[in-house]
Amino acid sequence: MVKRERKIDVIDLPVVKRTIRQYDNFETVRKQHRKTRSRNSAKLYMKIFVYSAIFMGVSAFKMTTLYDVMDLTMKLQKLNTEIYETELVIDDLNYSFDSKENLKEVENLSKKLGFVDDRDIRYVRFN
Repeated sequence: MVKRERKIDVIDLPVVKRTIRQYDNFETVRKQHRKTRSRNSAKLYMKIFVYSAIFMGVSAFKMTTLYDVMDLTMKLQKLNTEIYETELVIDDLNYSFDSKENLKEVENLSKKLGFVDDRDIRYVRFN
């Protein structure tokens, strides 16, 4: 009997009391687990909702900025073509003005040399 008493001394009684209490209040413990599960799932759903809202906001911002950049690029191309066309017109005008000045200088030089400007030219038709 001495051995049995020693074994009884070795048994940890608070653990046994705890397990008995758990089985005694099994329904309440189960309800508490359900509450914590619902709380955890609600937290998870809130995190998913917040992250998806952030993702959607960032993607919408990215799309609007991309659209604005493309719109500005198209406007820049139109302005560049207009500038190029006006430069061509200005170059043509400068060239024609220079050529008129050159023609006038040649005309004045030819008058000084003795050539006469014949404006009274008549054309003859042969039928």
